[in-house]
Amino acid sequence: MRILACLLVVTTALKPPDRRPRAALKSLRSTAIPIHPARQRAAVPPERAAVPPPEAILPPSLLSKPETGSLDDAGPLYLSLSALFSKISARLKQAGPAPYDEATIEDVQRLLGRAELNPTEWEGFAALAANRYTRNVVAVDDRFVALLLCWDADQASSVHDHAGSSCWVKLLRGQLEEQKYAPTYERGEWTAVGAVERVDEGAATYMDDDRGLHRISNPSASTPAVSLHVYAPGFEECNLFKDDGVVARGSMVSAMAPERPPDAPGLPDRVSLERLGAELENLAFADPRAEDAAVSSLLARLALTPEEWREYCSGPCFSEHGYARHLAHCSDKYSVVVSCWLPNQATGAHVQGEDRAAWTKMLHGSIEYAFPDEGAEGVAALFVVAADQPFHEEPWMRTARRVARNPTDGVAVSLHVTSPPMTSFEDLQGRKRDAVRHEAVPGLAAAVRGNNLYTSLSGLAALVGEAFAAPGDPVEPVTHLLQNVQLNRREWRTYGAWDSDQFSRVLLAEAPAFNMFLVAWERGNYSPVHDHAGSASWTKVLEGTLDEAMYGMGPDGLRLARAGPQGEGSVTYANDDLVHGCVAATRCFTLSLYSPPYTVANAFVDDGSSTVRVEIPTHVRGDRATAPNLRPPESKVLDLSAGEDPSRDPRTRWKLDSQHPHASGAARPLGPEDVSYG
Repeated sequence: MRILACLLVVTTALKPPDRRPRAALKSLRSTAIPIHPARQRAAVPPERAAVPPPEAILPPSLLSKPETGSLDDAGPLYLSLSALFSKISARLKQAGPAPYDEATIEDVQRLLGRAELNPTEWEGFAALAANRYTRNVVAVDDRFVALLLCWDADQASSVHDHAGSSCWVKLLRGQLEEQKYAPTYERGEWTAVGAVERVDEGAATYMDDDRGLHRISNPSASTPAVSLHVYAPGFEECNLFKDDGVVARGSMVSAMAPERPPDAPGLPDRVSLERLGAELENLAFADPRAEDAAVSSLLARLALTPEEWREYCSGPCFSEHGYARHLAHCSDKYSVVVSCWLPNQATGAHVQGEDRAAWTKMLHGSIEYAFPDEGAEGVAALFVVAADQPFHEEPWMRTARRVARNPTDGVAVSLHVTSPPMTSFEDLQGRKRDAVRHEAVPGLAAAVRGNNLYTSLSGLAALVGEAFAAPGDPVEPVTHLLQNVQLNRREWRTYGAWDSDQFSRVLLAEAPAFNMFLVAWERGNYSPVHDHAGSASWTKVLEGTLDEAMYGMGPDGLRLARAGPQGEGSVTYANDDLVHGCVAATRCFTLSLYSPPYTVANAFVDDGSSTVRVEIPTHVRGDRATAPNLRPPESKVLDLSAGEDPSRDPRTRWKLDSQHPHASGAARPLGPEDVSYG
C-alpha cells in the first residue's frame, strides 16, 4: 500500500490564473460583461487600515479555537508543522537544557495531543517501505529533531532505548501498540513491564530511559500507520536490545554527517548562513547581471559556522527515501534551501520556472543537473556542480526539463538560492513536497508566490489583514495568498453544515477592509442572479464543484456572458461590477472573501430591469443564511429540475428555461458563443 499526498491543484474556472494587476483584470471583465449605464461608477479602492487585532476581526466561534491558544486552553489547535515546532522549541528553551522536568514533559505532550496537523502537509514527508518502517526528517532544531515514521502492516521496531533523550510521539494515522520493557533479559526474553498499550489516532505519548525500554508496532494486518516523533535532544545512535539478548548499537540516521570543511585561509569577509539571508535582503538591482554578480560574490564567501553545519548538514538532516530540503531563509525576495543527498538520490523531472533565477553552491561533494531535451540526440546535457565556484543557471535552463542528482557513492550537501522564493518543490508528475522547517527561518508568511502556505482560519484572516494594510493594490497578493494557502479540512468543516433548501453562510472574519465567509452548499442549492453592491470578491473552492454563470446588462435586459464549473482548489477573482448566479453541482464548501465588506446585495428579478436590495446578515457558527426578501427568479436561471447528472458535460447541462425572459424560443444547450470555459 502507498500513502499518497493530497495535493490541491490551483486552477481557475473562468479565466487564466489571476496573476495580472487589478487594472488588467477589471478591463477584461468589463469587456466581457457590459454593465447597464445606471450601474456604472468609479472604482473605489478598499480602505487601508492598520491590521486589526484578532479579537476585532474574528467572531467568538473562531476565537474559541485560536491557533495561538495557551497550553492551558482546552480544545484542538489547528497548526502547521512550522507553528507546532516553534511552540515546542519555545517551551523547551523555557525549561533550559535537558533532561526535562515533569512539567515540561507534560506541557509538550499536551501540546502534541491537542495539535490538529494538516494531512496535506505531513503526507508530503510520508513514505512506506516493504521491509521495515521508515524514518523521514521533518524538522531540525538546536534542541530537538522531528521525524515522521511510517509503519506498513505488521511492521515493528526493535526493543530500544533513547540514548538519554526525551521522546514524544503523536499518532497521525492508524493505530500503534507500545510495549515497555526493563533492561533485564531472563528466560530468553526481555522483561515486559505492564501490558501492551494501544495508541489511537490523535493521541500523544512520552518515553525516556528512566521509564525503561520500549517496542512500537503496527498491529494491523492491512492498514498503515503514521506517527510524528520528537527527540530532544536529537541523537544519532541508540541501543538495540535483540531477541537473543545481545545489545547492539543502532543508527538513527540515514547517513553519517560529512565533516565541515576547514575555513579557507585568507578568505576575506566570510559570510555565515545567517548573514547570507540578511545580505540578500539588502540587494536591489534592476539589472540581472548585477544581481548575479552580487549573489555569486556572497556565495563565494559563504562559510557555515560549526553550529550552522550541525543544524543543516548533520546525520539527522538526511532522509533515506529521497533527498531532504532544509529551509534556511525565506522572504518575499529570496529563499535559501540546503539540500542533503544520499548516494544516487535524485529529484523528479521538473521545470524551474521562467521567472525564477537560481544559484547553487556545493557545501560538500557534488551534484549534476541533467537536461534531457537539450543535449545531442539521445544524450542529456550535463552540468556538474562541484565545491569550488557558485553555479548561476543560464536563462534557457529555467524553462528546460531537468533532473538534479547526486551521481557519487558519497553524500552531498548543496545550497540553493532562488528568486522569487521557492519553498515547495513540484515535479512534472505533480508530486509536491515542502522544505523541512528550521526554527530560525523568518518571513514564511511573505513567501506565498508558488509555495504552499499552511495555516489555520485565524492565521489566514491575519494574513489577509496584512495584505490589505500593506501599501499598493491588494488584488495580486490576496489572490496569491488564497491560491497557495492550504487549510485544514478538519477545522473548517466544524464551521459549516449543509441545508437541503438553501446554502448556509458562516462569518469567519470581519475587518474595515474585508469580510470572509465559509459557504456550505448542498447539491442543487443555488443563489439567484445578484451583484455584490460594489464589493470585489475572491472565491476558493475547498471541496466539491460549484457552477457559476455571469451576466451582463444588454438593451433587452440581462444576458448570459459566460458560465462554467469551479473545481476543488480553484480560486477566482471578480471586480466590483460582477453580476452572477451559482449552483452547487455537488455538495461543496467555498471560502468567500469580499472587499469592501459584503453587507448588501441587489437580487435581479424578472428581466433584470428591477432588483431587490438585500441586507446580508452577519452569521456566526450554527446560523443559516435566511433572507426572506431574496427570492429566486421566475424560473431557476441554472436549471437542475430535469434531474440531469451534474457530472455530465456542462455544454449539455447548462440550459435556459424556455419560460425565462432571456430565452428566445425553446430551451437549448448553450453553444460556444454563449459559454466560455477556463
